[in-house]
Amino acid sequence: MNGPPEKDGAALAGTALENQAASQSDKHTSSEVDNFIQLGDAAYAALAAASIGLTEVEQEYCQSLPVVCDGRVYNTLVDLGIPSSAINGEGRFGALNFDRVVFLEDGRFEFSRYSGWADSVPAVVIPLFDELNNLVNLVAWSAKTRRVALWRGWEAGLGFENLYRARLGEPLVVHDNILGWLRAERRGLFILNDPLAAERLRGVTLGVSHAQFGRDLREKLTLPPPAIVVSQFTESMVTA
Repeated sequence: MNGPPEKDGAALAGTALENQAASQSDKHTSSEVDNFIQLGDAAYAALAAASIGLTEVEQEYCQSLPVVCDGRVYNTLVDLGIPSSAINGEGRFGALNFDRVVFLEDGRFEFSRYSGWADSVPAVVIPLFDELNNLVNLVAWSAKTRRVALWRGWEAGLGFENLYRARLGEPLVVHDNILGWLRAERRGLFILNDPLAAERLRGVTLGVSHAQFGRDLREKLTLPPPAIVVSQFTESMVTA
């Protein structure tokens, strides 16, 4: 699920994220985050009381720190060319969050609050929505290592909430890396799973930034035809 390499600036900014997070203990320690945590005790108590009716993904999303609560993380993403509209998102579950995660070998990640801090790294936590704009999963992205991972299960990709939105005849843009998708204000798609995306994109006109990516994408999204055999049972019924 790793996209093509991004510019070196992304790795440098990712190093900045790593360095600023390295001094954190079990709780985030920047002044902005400390203030957020102090104010957040009552807020999380209220969230726990109000969490009835929230899905597991929504509850987990609410436990990560919004990027806007840490000026250094926010500025790092802005320096990468990610606009504030992409950072803030839309709706109550739309903003980008920040947390420490452990990247696993199977394209998954786990939050350090469950798996421990030994192998954890700072990452941007991105909400993943389905075509009906429901929050259904979380994606962790490390700007330093460029790793992308899902929290649970399998998903076609990021941006599928844009699938049925009006585009006035314009193609649905597919980005070849996650940073490009974020820079484009999260418009269009970043594909995580080719077979799942192929099923959902039947009949949709797609747009790409360059021809080679278009050729590669066509090959990846072309589903093989079903195997067809002559059934002896069916043949006997026809000739009877």
